[in-house]
Amino acid sequence: MIVSPSRRQLLTLLAALAPAALTPGGRGWAQPASVVTGSDFAAAWAVYRRRFVRLEGRVVDSGNGGVSHTEGQGWGMLFAEAAGDRESFDSLWNWTQTNLRRPEDGLFSWRWLPDANPPVADRNNASDGDLLIAWALLRAGRRWQNSAYQQAALELSAAIQDTSLLRDGKKAVRALLPARQGFQRDGGTIVNLSYFVFPAFRELAAAEKQAGRAERAALWQATILAGLSLLRRARFGTYQLPPDWLFLGDDGELFPAPDFPPRFGYEAVRIPLYLAWAGLLGGELATPYRTLWAQSIPGWVNLHSDAQSDYQEHNGFRAVAALVLPADHLPLLAPADGVPTAEDNYYSASLLLLAALARREQGGP
Repeated sequence: MIVSPSRRQLLTLLAALAPAALTPGGRGWAQPASVVTGSDFAAAWAVYRRRFVRLEGRVVDSGNGGVSHTEGQGWGMLFAEAAGDRESFDSLWNWTQTNLRRPEDGLFSWRWLPDANPPVADRNNASDGDLLIAWALLRAGRRWQNSAYQQAALELSAAIQDTSLLRDGKKAVRALLPARQGFQRDGGTIVNLSYFVFPAFRELAAAEKQAGRAERAALWQATILAGLSLLRRARFGTYQLPPDWLFLGDDGELFPAPDFPPRFGYEAVRIPLYLAWAGLLGGELATPYRTLWAQSIPGWVNLHSDAQSDYQEHNGFRAVAALVLPADHLPLLAPADGVPTAEDNYYSASLLLLAALARREQGGP
């Protein structure tokens, strides 16, 4: 489905994002066990930084051979900003620029391999990593009144729009591409709905509008609408869940991407996280996750057969579930303070901190 925002749609979207709709315990929201305070988050960040951030500013994916990628750099920058840790933020940003920036388009290569020569063998970008970096820069610019951060955020925002939005012949936004290259197929495109970082889109749209770039602000608003439209349609299996990877046909048809396992799992768990963070997880959008997680929190669900993993997932998944489920389920889930345990690898710990921020902000920065 091609989405071009009308005035009515944009007004509806803005109304959905109004603070009155985002109160804890409001429709579509689980009442959190507690609100994460600044000191709670600083403690969680201190543990995360000690375990996963090298002194030079490189975030290490402990569950994936010690690689680094733009996802981790962007999350690390978000965490450092939220904790008020300017020194770590600068270290993370400097390492990212030095090692991953692509001078030809202003994006960032997605992965850095510690034991490879060169460390960046695949120079393709990852649009979610680019978005996370831009979002972190925008927030850091606000917190520390730093115009260089703000300018870098707007430049990266424009670069993402110019290279990584799937648009139709009339320039209407259809989806966010996972990367500039590599995801076009005969008859359609592979997309990853967990790359739709809804709170980042919202804040970047506001920043673009404030900078006098109304057309770019409208593009991010259109991307929000496109993502929500896809999520309302991309529902598969008994639980009506979205897949980790989705095929979007040129004719609008949707089905789990054939190049990947037909699962809701490691990737798609971030979808309800980002929806909740933006204050958009309510009603029909929340139902699939609530239905599944009220019973168990498996590592994955096969969307063709309904088979589930034979293991229950880690604290990171549980922290995301705590954003979705009613309050009486929360004691069974991850602690609300977001502090990673020794059992949490990079990804689980990242989800813990992300969920803590989403819970603290409850739909707005």
